[in-house]
Amino acid sequence: MESTTIFENISQAIIQQIKLAEKGIRVCVPWITDDDILKALIEKAKQNVHVELLMDNNEYNRAKSSFFNQLIAKGSKVYMVDKSPNGGMIHHKFCVINREILITGSYNWSNNAKKNDENIVIEVAIEEDDHFRIDEFTMRFQKLLYKYGIENEDDGWDKVEEYESQTTKKQQEAKEYYELATTYLRDKNYEEALNSINIGISKLPFPDENYYFIKHIILRNSGKFLESTDYLFKFLSEIAGYNADTIDLFKKTYVAFIKVIKDNGNETYKLINNINQKTKSNLGYLAQLNIQPHFFTYEELDTFPF
Repeated sequence: MESTTIFENISQAIIQQIKLAEKGIRVCVPWITDDDILKALIEKAKQNVHVELLMDNNEYNRAKSSFFNQLIAKGSKVYMVDKSPNGGMIHHKFCVINREILITGSYNWSNNAKKNDENIVIEVAIEEDDHFRIDEFTMRFQKLLYKYGIENEDDGWDKVEEYESQTTKKQQEAKEYYELATTYLRDKNYEEALNSINIGISKLPFPDENYYFIKHIILRNSGKFLESTDYLFKFLSEIAGYNADTIDLFKKTYVAFIKVIKDNGNETYKLINNINQKTKSNLGYLAQLNIQPHFFTYEELDTFPF
């Protein structure tokens, strides 16, 4: 077993290990309120990594529900548990990644913990026997699910492995149609591109902003501006709170969308009103990314009355 003890910049050390996840992440800590760690977990869930979180049911964790909802939307499991009948609470602090990496120590995954004198130990399995030590924590996680009534012990662990296998299969099938759609898009064959991305989206095991982005572009280039608006904002809802590069891509796409509408110059009043209404419904997401919403006016467009 390769072991490293960390006393400084613990949050970043945890995030570095999360980024290594390819199959599964199981976290059991009382508090998970560190925004940077939560964002890293969401990124992994988007990459088809199975994420499970087990924590105390308290006001601090509940305040992070927007992050947990994003994880759940990606197929992750988030469990908040009340105190046990004897008044005890979840006080473990460990994380298992890929059955190969164990993180444990005094550190709570919270914003406040960054101010404290804390430690974690990161253990990485080298030999086959090392996995058995890490498996002890995986089994403890599972036993806690039984203890708090989240799962029945008779259900077994096979369903998790089955879920991971089925999810991977669906993701691979969806990706084939995604790549086909991008090829048709490059060839300006918008009809086939739209058919392909629709099939890809239908096969996705969970929402994926990349598919919404491509569908927005296909619809926009086809002149289907109202439907294009829907997928522009679907893309936005999936990326709110994520990395700067993806957010920058949305901003550029939004500017291009506004320009296309203006340059087209033959929209109806009804279409413009509908697009503005959809923008109004997404003001919260736009505000979160500090993006100024654009509401089209009749003066800037050569509109038709119907």
